[in-house]
Amino acid sequence: MKELAKSLPEYLTVREMGGVGDVLAVKLIAEIGDVRRLHNAKALVACAGMIHHHMSQVSL
Repeated sequence: MKELAKSLPEYLTVREMGGVGDVLAVKLIAEIGDVRRLHNAKALVACAGMIHHHMSQVSL
């Protein structure tokens, strides 16, 4: 699963979130699904249930 997730374009973006490692990145990608349906970083944060300051260093 991890190798498949690493091939996805959103993998690096998810990994850049504070506290997100290889295992959690895979789980978040699986839970969130297609990130293209989310209009901006704020929508991703809401979907992931993370607070905004984790996303402040992630460029989407």
